[in-house]
Amino acid sequence: MTVIIGMNWYTEMLVLADTRVSWPNQSRPPEDILRKLYTITDHRKTAVLGFSGNIQAAQFVMQYLMEKKFRHIRRKLVIERLKDNLRFWLEEVATTKLSPEARGSLSFMLCGLEPYRPPFLGKNPEKVLTSHLMNQEIHLYVYRIAKDSGKVNMTKYRNIAITGSGKDMSQEVVEEIHQAIHFGFDQPNIHWARSMIVTQQIAELFKKSEYNMSVGGPFQTIRITPEGVTEFYTWPPDLEYYDVEVLREPNVTTIYNPKQNKTYKLYPIWGLPPL
Repeated sequence: MTVIIGMNWYTEMLVLADTRVSWPNQSRPPEDILRKLYTITDHRKTAVLGFSGNIQAAQFVMQYLMEKKFRHIRRKLVIERLKDNLRFWLEEVATTKLSPEARGSLSFMLCGLEPYRPPFLGKNPEKVLTSHLMNQEIHLYVYRIAKDSGKVNMTKYRNIAITGSGKDMSQEVVEEIHQAIHFGFDQPNIHWARSMIVTQQIAELFKKSEYNMSVGGPFQTIRITPEGVTEFYTWPPDLEYYDVEVLREPNVTTIYNPKQNKTYKLYPIWGLPPL
């Protein structure tokens, strides 16, 4: 099971997901091994795609998208076009390749930030933040696949989107986000701290909930700003925050937590070892 959360901070976008793989009725212990967020990027901008649902079905769809579709758009990424193409591609593969049971569990989230036009400030340079925000184009969409028909419903969100098994906790998650949204709003140098704070708060929220077996592990977080993209991992062992070191290996992200003396190996969906 999964939670995928996308946020429009106005000053940036934030996308986060847990890394846990769990099984119905807790038929076997959960494993914290899966990266559920993936960047689609060119030299100018980045979009983030996340998924939730049946692992085998998600594996098939994501590998199809990465190998057959995304590879050909990286030179010039236009998110406005990508969001419509993604709906068509998902519907194409769902109706022709997936069983009703497999496709009915799947949902996807697409987040992206188009580059802004440099604003003309005139005689009011103090309004740079307001002008900056007015010239950004935010993209935040959730795609859900109908079990019977395979048709894909695309919903656009303005501020906060949540999908996966954790969507039933939407109200609690939204309240946590709203408490943090004003933190450092006009101080870009501490926006990264706001991102870590809200990720930790949400991870703690799920740890205390009925979903603590199906949603968990290190939380993967991706920040999208006009200046670039940052990815980090965090989680609250014993409800405390720990720094982690991320080491990149071929097809694997290894996280070593020195406080726990524990290593996590996180795999992309197409590189998962046999479950």
